[in-house]
Amino acid sequence: MDQGFTYSFGTVGLSTKELLARARKARDVEEYDRAADYYDDILEQEPDNWEAAYYSMFCRLQYSNLRKRIDTALSIDDAMANIIATIANANLIQQEKYYAIKNISMEIKDLAIKTYEATDMTNMNSNSFRQFKKLTLSWCQALYTVGYSIYEDFAENDWKTANLATLCLETCNDLATRFLNTTFTVPRLYLYKQAKASLSPYVEDATATIQVFDSHYVAPKVSFKFL
Repeated sequence: MDQGFTYSFGTVGLSTKELLARARKARDVEEYDRAADYYDDILEQEPDNWEAAYYSMFCRLQYSNLRKRIDTALSIDDAMANIIATIANANLIQQEKYYAIKNISMEIKDLAIKTYEATDMTNMNSNSFRQFKKLTLSWCQALYTVGYSIYEDFAENDWKTANLATLCLETCNDLATRFLNTTFTVPRLYLYKQAKASLSPYVEDATATIQVFDSHYVAPKVSFKFL
């Protein structure tokens, strides 16, 4: 019997509460593929469930290969604005909203850095480096979207939560700068120019948003290097 069919059959009749309990348990023991499937089942019952919408993507990022991580990071960019708006409008007390946004901010930041640091940067002629460039851009897009969406939805009435925007926006700037600080070979200068053209708009907008909170903030400088 098909494994997917067997798994789906096993969740028939479960309530959202029961599915959430199973999804969280699977996530806690790092069974991310199983957790993602449970969250998908929850979304069939409650399409506006922010936890399921977010963790369905997050769990897939944890076990996907590089190409799928690029695609899923871009899907975070597309979906996170809606998820954060859903949390802002949810029937939750302010502290619950804060911890939901805090968890999202920390998890996205940590996963972005973890993915970046796990990628081989030693051979810029390789296909993996070109994929890495795409992945860096997709994470900067996702981090910017999360940070700016938090600012948009919380800045006017909850500065404690809104300040979490800085965490994501600073990480956006940090990853972009770290990538551009890579040592490029002269024949590959076009890769640097392409990356800079793609990343600069996010750094500029992220910096402007951070400065709403901290007028003294200055984006990290790029120290261009080449062989």
